[in-house]
Amino acid sequence: MRVLFVKIGAIGDALMARGLPLALRRDHPGARLTWAAGRTIAPLVRGRVGRGSYSG
Repeated sequence: MRVLFVKIGAIGDALMARGLPLALRRDHPGARLTWAAGRTIAPLVRGRVGRGSYSG
């Protein structure tokens, strides 16, 4: 399974969504999780994926 999280600039939304990748990783350990994030929220989501990638 591949999941793409797209968050361009809503900091509050990004903070609220940070637990979602952890839950997906727990339930689907083989999933590939990727964040596509704007500059304002990149520091919040970088490194939060585990095995996957970040594009900022």
